[in-house]
Amino acid sequence: MEKIEKLRKKSIDIIKRIDSHDELEIVYSTLKRSEIIGLCNTVITQKLHKINNAMDIRLSDVLTNTGISFDEIESFLQTIITDGGTWDGRMLLNKTKSTFCLYPDDTPAHNTMCRAIARELKGSLGYGADQGPGEIMMILTGKYLNLAVKGDIQLNGKSIEVKATTTNHKTGSRSGGRMVSNSDGYGSVTDIRRELLGYLTSCGITCNTLDQFGWPDRSTRTQMGGLNLNLSGLSNLSNIFIDNKITRSQAQEYFEIMSRGLYSYVDDKSIQNLVTSVKQNSGFHSHTMLTKINMMAFDYYKQQAGFDRLVLFNVETGITYLMGHSRDLKHGIIENIVKFGSGVDWFDNRGKGSSQILV
Repeated sequence: MEKIEKLRKKSIDIIKRIDSHDELEIVYSTLKRSEIIGLCNTVITQKLHKINNAMDIRLSDVLTNTGISFDEIESFLQTIITDGGTWDGRMLLNKTKSTFCLYPDDTPAHNTMCRAIARELKGSLGYGADQGPGEIMMILTGKYLNLAVKGDIQLNGKSIEVKATTTNHKTGSRSGGRMVSNSDGYGSVTDIRRELLGYLTSCGITCNTLDQFGWPDRSTRTQMGGLNLNLSGLSNLSNIFIDNKITRSQAQEYFEIMSRGLYSYVDDKSIQNLVTSVKQNSGFHSHTMLTKINMMAFDYYKQQAGFDRLVLFNVETGITYLMGHSRDLKHGIIENIVKFGSGVDWFDNRGKGSSQILV
């Protein structure tokens, strides 16, 4: 203690001899950053229980790089330490189909810091599986929220998955998470494409017809969307069925083959719900079909991952939408809260049977 007191007096004497305002600013910033790191250390220890990969320093850098004043950063961190967070994390267990915003209009500094944490603290952080955008931010700032052993966030014994919508600031394009788990219950998209190609030709659809949609060779595609699981691709598929006078049962069998290939353990009820969308003329409404495919993806994802709640979160706006069942996804789409991003590309195995989901 005596050594610390001597060091304090020595530091004060040195600061008193500094005449340059710029040099004083540097000293002040250095001392304040040290304080911020200390507070970040407390926050990380309190909320994540241990410091991994210099997480306290990374959090401090994210916050100080926002340009928010040191006083406001300190207040933000002190609130988390004292109150356990800046907002009630139990809101994530509000009624499904409900929407709320994590960035209130009257707290611009808070919103800027939360947005920065959501953008920057993601990926491999040393806390189990990779964290997606927004997950660590919610745990750090939300009261009662903890890292989950299964899922992304744990709250009162409930497992919560988070799917974030992010924006590319150069292009303005948005991207979102897909409703898929890391389980082995998903088929290879490219293998399923080959099986579906064989089925279509067995129904009498010619190679010349399929070539223009990029099957089997993607380079021959002349029609936008090909036969991918997006609005354009599904519209193309519907027209093929109608133009080639495919029977309704044949069109339904196509979707059954597709579903059992994409989702290894899918139940018969889910498939039946999907294939009823095929009309008597073998065509179908592309938006309805895409919605039902993603409702099936939701139910299968929940079955495989075992979560209680799926939370859609927009990193830029703070808008949050809560889902517990596939019907909540349908409601969000009807109300124009939820939108589809990139669909399933039959030449890319990353899709795994789900569109990107945006909010």
